[in-house]
Amino acid sequence: MKKLFWLCAGVLMAWPVMAQQTSSSTTEDPQNVRNKRFAGIMPTYQSWDVEAASGEAFSLKQVSNQVLVYYQVNNQVLVSLRNAQGRFDASCEACLNMASSQAFSGAGDTQLSLSYRLPNPNLIFNATVNLPTGRSSLTSEELETVGLFSNQVLEFKMPVLGQGSALMTSISGAFPLSEQAVLGGGVSYIVNSGFKPLMDIEAEYKPGNEISADLGLNLKMGANGSLGMDAMITRYNEDYFVEKAVFKAGTKISTVLQYRQLNPTTEWSALVRYRSREKNAIASFVGEIPAEESINSNPAVMVARATYRMNLNKAFVPGFSAELRSYAATPAWLSGALLAGIGFEPEFRLNEKILIPLRVRFVSGTVSNQDYYPNTRSLRNLSASAGLYWSF
Repeated sequence: MKKLFWLCAGVLMAWPVMAQQTSSSTTEDPQNVRNKRFAGIMPTYQSWDVEAASGEAFSLKQVSNQVLVYYQVNNQVLVSLRNAQGRFDASCEACLNMASSQAFSGAGDTQLSLSYRLPNPNLIFNATVNLPTGRSSLTSEELETVGLFSNQVLEFKMPVLGQGSALMTSISGAFPLSEQAVLGGGVSYIVNSGFKPLMDIEAEYKPGNEISADLGLNLKMGANGSLGMDAMITRYNEDYFVEKAVFKAGTKISTVLQYRQLNPTTEWSALVRYRSREKNAIASFVGEIPAEESINSNPAVMVARATYRMNLNKAFVPGFSAELRSYAATPAWLSGALLAGIGFEPEFRLNEKILIPLRVRFVSGTVSNQDYYPNTRSLRNLSASAGLYWSF
């Protein structure tokens, strides 16, 4: 039973139901879309190979498709819709604790969002509903497989299928301090409903509600540069299983420092992000009060990323990226990872209405976690996307 709590809570912590509504590497909003009335699809192939010195080898593959519709009603009202579909393929050689292979597919939940901008003061009010269109009840083998795909190190585009209905409300604003500085911030609150995680157990798991607050400062640097600093804190209420508290995620704190340079024909950016989370609390069985874990299982994460784009031709905009990610060693699977990656991100504009973004990325690294996983693992990733965006 404790393993079930860890699986459900781990999936929800790594990929919250509103993940696509926040700044995330899984969000594909092409920079070159010229208005806020467009529809797009982004089919993606991702493959991860995880190997251990003991001979154990995981292969995780996914083919997914993200659907995105933005409709700007006027200068103050924006409506958006998101959904994803995907296939999960997992196989393992010389593994003792899981089946040799597992494959399944399905659609995910749908996010419907409404934003209203108040010009004076400059505030944005948002309400997002998570519609439970995805399959949330899985077999025990499928839930275990989803636990692998939802690991934050792997960054799958579609790590889960359904997570039940939810409602997020938020308010954010930007306030000029001078001609060189703008202060921004916001708060959001997510109300989660319950869902049945396992097909053969008639019991409901309800994720805890979440509240977040962030504060940022943007400084103009010269004629074309800007430096942004942002900090966010998220607190979680307790998760419930059959109406009993069983899990409480630790408070999450993240900070971001980013520099952007927008020149007439080129643009580049450099970003550093640090994220940490306090200890979780988990019950050993239903009815027990969740107790704080003795060792923090949530790895602190440091991410450095750089991008470069050349706007030499309206019809073709080549882009390049490089990244470095480091995860602290904890009892969590794949913690202790050190990864480096490169990407090629060109965009082709066929006409004023049609944009085709391409994404190709290769990531490689190792996992060094002698305290909990003495067999050092190597990781390799290949991902490729080809999208189609139509402005209307």
